[in-house]
Amino acid sequence: MEHEENTADVTVIGGGIAGMAASIHLARAGWKVLCVGPDLSGSHAVGESLDWSAPALLKVLGLPMKRLIDDGIATYKRHVILKLGDGSERHYVPAAWLGRPPFNLELRTLHVDRPRLNEALREIAMAHGVRHLYDKVVNVEIEGRRVVAANTAEGRRIACSRYIDASGSAASVLGRAFQLPVREYGPKKVALWSYFKVREPGEGTSLYARTAKSSYMEWIWEIPINPDTLSVGYVTTGDAMKANRQQGRTVEELYREELERFPRFDELLREADTLSPFATSFRCRVHGKVAGPNWLIVGESAAMVDPMT
Repeated sequence: MEHEENTADVTVIGGGIAGMAASIHLARAGWKVLCVGPDLSGSHAVGESLDWSAPALLKVLGLPMKRLIDDGIATYKRHVILKLGDGSERHYVPAAWLGRPPFNLELRTLHVDRPRLNEALREIAMAHGVRHLYDKVVNVEIEGRRVVAANTAEGRRIACSRYIDASGSAASVLGRAFQLPVREYGPKKVALWSYFKVREPGEGTSLYARTAKSSYMEWIWEIPINPDTLSVGYVTTGDAMKANRQQGRTVEELYREELERFPRFDELLREADTLSPFATSFRCRVHGKVAGPNWLIVGESAAMVDPMT
């Protein structure tokens, strides 16, 4: 090991939304917080359409909806539209009674530009004294049910009294270390997505689905993540993607073919000279026993849900 870090009360593993939220709340409560995670600037995160609890949660962190909209970090999400290949569609809009007492819920939520949101959260965390270490926790040392240290890819050993795992569904550092019970459901999925410049973005999430070829319904999302940018993605099963790739088809070919099934994307595809979609894979899962004597698992490390269901 190169050196040891032991200057924090709490180490937060992961610097995404869950990690930043945990860091900010802990720092406000007077804890010395070290957040360990990769530099997310310039990242292309997937999952920019937020649910109706998000505005209140972000406001508590110091990002009220008006600031997010005014700064171009987010656009409004006033509704969800589901469209099928035969042209039929259904609009889902929150009922007005949810906005009245005693519920008083915000009837709009948000689409967010994740790199910009990540940067805004990082600035708030730094203003509250959170220290950031751009590194990756690869394993932890444990004694019984306690975590005694975290080891990083760059050779650091981080020892403190408490740990929060917000490492994401692909890592779940403490889930692996303690071999926590996990329940997986649904097939492995693959998401392909890209970004398109537009002149008039909407204020809703649109989902496009076609007749299922298997037990999982493949679908496309259309999300305006900032005033001039659409995120458009395609989700299918890992098995379907593997079969197509084994036939020699490229990721770009598959992505373009799926978008071409819906006339809505004709103009976007014509204006895009080349397509180089991003890709990720995921499996829905829920961990059990996500807290211990000096540790807690939060965010997608604890549970990863299917965005469609």
